[in-house]
Amino acid sequence: IGHVAKLFTDEDRKKNYKLYVTGHSLGGALSTLFGFYAASSAEMEGTIPKPISVVSIASPRVGDTAFRKAFSHLELHGALRHLRVANDGDPVTMMPEVSGKQILGMCGLTSDPDFREKETYRHTGVKLLLLKKKQSNENGGEEKKEEDVEQPYKISYSGKKVSTINARGLGLDKEKSIGEVFKSFKKEDLPDVVYHFGDTYCDNMTSVQGGLSGMALNEIYSSNAS
Repeated sequence: IGHVAKLFTDEDRKKNYKLYVTGHSLGGALSTLFGFYAASSAEMEGTIPKPISVVSIASPRVGDTAFRKAFSHLELHGALRHLRVANDGDPVTMMPEVSGKQILGMCGLTSDPDFREKETYRHTGVKLLLLKKKQSNENGGEEKKEEDVEQPYKISYSGKKVSTINARGLGLDKEKSIGEVFKSFKKEDLPDVVYHFGDTYCDNMTSVQGGLSGMALNEIYSSNAS
C-alpha cells in the first residue's frame, strides 16, 4: 500500500485521479481487503482521495459479521465503495460459510449465544448478480437452447441496514450457501464451476452493458445513504 500511496504524493495526480481496486476470484477477495485497509488506515488519511472504489469479480466471502459492519461504516461515511459482480451459479461466491473458529461452537467450548452469527462469513458492498440464461428443449428433444432472461441482472445491497441504500428499490442481498442450493434439488439451480470462468463473466457482463450504462456506483451510494 506504500507504493500506491507514493503515486498520490503528486498534487496534480491526487486532484485528478481516484483509486480503483479490482480482481477476479482470489484477486477479488484481495481487492476487497486492500480497499478496506486503504480506506480505514490512519496513515493513508489525506493521502489517497476518497472514496476508494473496489470492483470485485467472482470473489468468495472474505470476512465475518464484524468485518461487514466495519465495511458498511466506511461506506456510510463515503470512504469506500464496493461493486461485487457475481454470476448466478458461481460456487466460489458462496464460500466460505463460516470461519475455522466454528469448531469451538460445535464442541460446546464457548458460552457466547451469538458465537455462530459472529463467525459466519458475510459479503460486502453492492452486488451485481448476473443471471443464468434459461435452458429450453427444442421440439421436446434432448438438444437445449439458451434463452435470454427478461431481466439479465439483479442489484442488491449486502448491508443489514437496507434503508441506507434503498431509494432505488435495492433489496437486501440474501446470500445462499452451497448447502442451501443443493437442498433445492433443482438441476438448474446447482452451482457449476463453469460460471466462475473469466470468459463466462466477460460474456455476461457484455450482455448487461446497455442496461447498466446509465448507472454509476457513486450515485447508487450517495442518493440512498442517510
